[in-house]
Amino acid sequence: MHRMKNEIPPVVRGYPLVGALPDLLRDPTGTLARIAYQHPGAVIAVPLGPARIYLVTHPDHVESVLNDQWRNFGKSGGIWKPLREFFGYGLVTSEGELWIRHRRILQPLFSQKTIMTMADTMTAKIERYLDGDLRRLAESGRTVNIAHQMNLLTESVLLETLFGASVDRRESDTLAHALNSAVRVLNLRALFYFIPEFVPFPGQRAFRHATLTIDEILLRLFEARRRDPGTQRKDLLSLLMGAKDESTGQGISLREVRDELVTLFITGQESIAITVTWALYLLHHHPEIEARMRDEVSQVLGDRLPRIEDLARLTYSKQVIQEAMRLYPPSWFIPRFNKTDGLIGNYFIPKNSTVVISQYVLHHSPALWESPETFDPERFNPEHSADRHPYAYMPFGGGPRYCIGSLFAMMEIQFILAMLMQRFQARLAPGHEVAPRAGGGTYRPRGGMPMILKPIS
Repeated sequence: MHRMKNEIPPVVRGYPLVGALPDLLRDPTGTLARIAYQHPGAVIAVPLGPARIYLVTHPDHVESVLNDQWRNFGKSGGIWKPLREFFGYGLVTSEGELWIRHRRILQPLFSQKTIMTMADTMTAKIERYLDGDLRRLAESGRTVNIAHQMNLLTESVLLETLFGASVDRRESDTLAHALNSAVRVLNLRALFYFIPEFVPFPGQRAFRHATLTIDEILLRLFEARRRDPGTQRKDLLSLLMGAKDESTGQGISLREVRDELVTLFITGQESIAITVTWALYLLHHHPEIEARMRDEVSQVLGDRLPRIEDLARLTYSKQVIQEAMRLYPPSWFIPRFNKTDGLIGNYFIPKNSTVVISQYVLHHSPALWESPETFDPERFNPEHSADRHPYAYMPFGGGPRYCIGSLFAMMEIQFILAMLMQRFQARLAPGHEVAPRAGGGTYRPRGGMPMILKPIS
């Protein structure tokens, strides 16, 4: 039988010494999309100074990396080394048997049954925020940075879900500020992962201070919970501290609880806020879609709070969210690091290489989507979705490491948008030009999203 010869990935032509690094710093998503469209379906070598990444652009190859060869394409080196300094060994950064053990312990905590128990806490927190702080801002007539407000909302919802009433407002604000400060430095550090650790890096002192602040607050919360565990607590801190591996009866250490809580906050909070923000932006530009969504919310909910069972009936609203995450994926790239020489399709990838998959590139590919720049929620009705490649659309990743919190995230996004539709009409501030910014791992509007909120009732 004839065996197809292995191919060498095409190499992007860049600047002397620095390769494509200046273009990626200036416009990461646009640069990767341009590279992908110049070499359709290929695995492409992209030089970054002394380093090199391999961009994977075809859904079959993405499936090979994330599913078929997921053990070889892991998170042991490259860009993951600086990330592990902060996240520790939570689900996002751990590997091998440690990851398998944590996933087995945590999976029940994010099952549909467990997530459903958090719904009432979530909607109550959203209601207090929308009918309190946000309504006061709307009634003042001032322009509202909806991106900032959604960040504040999702921070408060997630902290309530993680810690319940055991964290006060001042401490929650300090924790959220420290988490976000650390991530800002970390995003830049991860991009320059090839720089040796002994080289001073901008913001390193602020990063260390933020990390110490986070650990001190979490340690106090852990000790307080140990002294007063509370038999009826439903927050994730209690669930994590009490979680056990059913096969061994072993739980997880406080350090491991810390790593998982930090991971949950960083990966969950901003992605939810970003998705809601972009959805409001898209609805502003498509009033006919907004009107259809409002009609659905009105018919299903009326004026009452949404319940978990309502989400299955808010079908068009869910399609709006899915299409918003296609155009503006909250996470725009997935890095992997291969431990051995290997193949992606027929492309040879040497060991110890950083492989990058970009949701943005996949979601905007004209080879995968008709009129990919058009906002069209009908793409996600069952009829149009049936034959789609499972790795053409992946806002929550794919394979065994598919995001464990996807059900939680979708539930919160659906609740927030439905409740916003009941209360406000959001319109972009006149004269403001919105430009996306791919910073670190997120894809958010540069400088926020100034909108005018008109109360409906």
